Amino acid sequence: MVVGLGILNTESMYVTLLSSIEVCDIGVVQMNNVSNWIMGGIMLVLAVGGLFVASVAGHGFGYWGGLLFFAFSIWFIFRLIQVSFDDGKAE
Repeated sequence: MVVGLGILNTESMYVTLLSSIEVCDIGVVQMNNVSNWIMGGIMLVLAVGGLFVASVAGHGFGYWGGLLFFAFSIWFIFRLIQVSFDDGKAE
């Protein structure tokens, strides 16, 4: 998404800001939150890491901590997907 593009007019010396125009077809959502998708990928790697911690620990704090971290990571990923789609529909 282009926030603003400055154009300098040499004759009258003023700056004009242009906003981007996005056209959405029916059923197509523009999602411009690339950072959310990158963060989701990182959280996926960390979620798998939490499962590895739980499998190595066997029982106790490491086991339950790994499973809790996995569950939190999966919730966080789905929340990022929801936010990305909601922001895409608003634009």
